[in-house]
Amino acid sequence: VYLTSHPDDLVAKIYHPDKIDATRREKLEYMVNHNPQISNLAWPCALLYEDGDNWVGYLMPKAPGKVLDDVVFHPGYKWKNIRDMGWSRRHLAQICANIAHTFAQMHRKQMLMGDVNPRNIVVDRDCRVYFVDCDSYQFAHYECPVGKPDYTPPEVHKRMREEGITEYRYIRTEYNEMYSLAVLLFSTLLPGRAPYASRNAGFDDVVDAVIAGLFPFRLDGSTDNLPVNMMAPAGVFRNIWSHTTHDLKVHFFETFTRTGRGRRSAAQWETAMRDYIRVIERDHTSDELAPKGYKDISKHGKESATKMLELVCAHCGETFNIAEDVYQRRQGRFEQNFCGTHFQMMRNFRQREEEVTCTRCGKAYITTKYDIHVRDALNKPMICDDCEYEHVPCAVCGTVHRQNRDKIAELRMKGRAI
Repeated sequence: VYLTSHPDDLVAKIYHPDKIDATRREKLEYMVNHNPQISNLAWPCALLYEDGDNWVGYLMPKAPGKVLDDVVFHPGYKWKNIRDMGWSRRHLAQICANIAHTFAQMHRKQMLMGDVNPRNIVVDRDCRVYFVDCDSYQFAHYECPVGKPDYTPPEVHKRMREEGITEYRYIRTEYNEMYSLAVLLFSTLLPGRAPYASRNAGFDDVVDAVIAGLFPFRLDGSTDNLPVNMMAPAGVFRNIWSHTTHDLKVHFFETFTRTGRGRRSAAQWETAMRDYIRVIERDHTSDELAPKGYKDISKHGKESATKMLELVCAHCGETFNIAEDVYQRRQGRFEQNFCGTHFQMMRNFRQREEEVTCTRCGKAYITTKYDIHVRDALNKPMICDDCEYEHVPCAVCGTVHRQNRDKIAELRMKGRAI
């Protein structure tokens, strides 16, 4: 795409030679003659030729602003790209509302974007959105020739697997695009986070999750029936989910978990996003880009009442909140108070092994990163199991059990049975 000297501030899209074909030219001629009159679509307005009849591309209005993918989907360290735009959570919701509004206008005119893609949307500082690369749209009897797997609905993924199809070139329906729009909106509110990209190991895991409807973000916080690698990511993304409105959570949940029903129209998404904006403006929920804790929902009738506790992370010192019942469970397991990010980090540390040397016997042994971290925090030496534990018979039943050697010495000193 090139700048031009045209007085109406038009840009030129020039195709690579291998993309020039009669069908594409025919479609563009039709689009130029059938403008849908949607103001923020960078609609083709004239075909471009060189050397007389040598067609090379087309002219379209220039879209002011930055590509949504560059700003929001790749937000940079500590979301610098978003903060540089002066945006808060309210602005992301405004962008979503404006995107949904444009989709609603298109759907009313039986037009589909087809290739739903954050690189095809430009947004300015005032959150106005402009849709570019309209030549790929599914318009009239012309199909969309491209697509992205992340935005492909489960019924299409399933059919492609069954038929061994690998190209995302298919005739879309508005129902298909309702799913794709939901993915786009979700990944805008949770910058760059795809609905099923949780702790999965790869592309096949994601497609399996899409087909099965294993959406990891839940309405009640439960993880029932979710594989371990499909749990919602800990930390900021789960916090953001907590601070969205109940209606938005239901919209996303029913779109991503109930295959064949529950999808919302573009107009419904627009209404839900504008309601979210009003909730933020009334200070009923956080306007922070990255909330530090979960939303306290104890006074919200539509959601399960939860008493929240304000705590300080033992690792980073940041304040965070947590449900009282979760706090009590962690205390019962003698776990330190960690914020969402560092709690998950410690869980991961339990899976990572490392070789260390026992300070008592000098033997090398394998332990976990979590054990190393806890002992370091408590200023306790690294001790192997043979030195730390002893197998002794129970003074009551005689059953041999494992007991900490220091605990045994303490009990014997007090004259108590082991």
